[in-house]
Amino acid sequence: MLRLAWGIAKILLGITSIVAVFVQLISDTARADFSIINFFSYFTFECSILASITLIIFAICNLKDVTSRIIDLIRGAVVVYMIITGIVYWLLLANIPDTTGTSVFWVIRFLHYVLPTALVVDWFLCPPSKGLRYGDAFYWLVFPLLYIGYSITRGLVLDWYPYSFLDPSTTSITGIVQYILVIGAGVVVLSLITIQISRIRNKDDNW
Repeated sequence: MLRLAWGIAKILLGITSIVAVFVQLISDTARADFSIINFFSYFTFECSILASITLIIFAICNLKDVTSRIIDLIRGAVVVYMIITGIVYWLLLANIPDTTGTSVFWVIRFLHYVLPTALVVDWFLCPPSKGLRYGDAFYWLVFPLLYIGYSITRGLVLDWYPYSFLDPSTTSITGIVQYILVIGAGVVVLSLITIQISRIRNKDDNW
């Protein structure tokens, strides 16, 4: 019964996350410079959608006793990405005033605080069926690196950056490199911690 209740809670959380992204999308259409490509170029929205889909799929698989290493890897990656999303927002973006007037308060708080916390709790309560390998941390680096490469390349072409710490007009090149290195290191450290949790919860010592 508890597993059923938690599974339903995850499905509802996933649906709420999708609704939250959609609500913010609708709100942002009021902006004169609105671009749907720009909107979905934010790491937060990309990862939130990925988290939503993962939550729903994993909840269904868990209820049906279906296990898969691929699902476990994706879950772990999503946990790390959402933690990074929350930390970066809290440290670098939370105090930046909303000059557009279109940010929806509950959406921003939900996607940056509630969703990451729920994913961490879920990882503790429903760990992978088998402990992950430490080398899996390098797989989880691929998406953030591709995202940064995409954001900078697109920014150089269109002069639009999703985050100020990637914008050379507001941050020095040295500063941008430092931010990238710190975030990259954060991904690796959080990945190793996430993997270690899965191994401890499974008492699995295999590499």
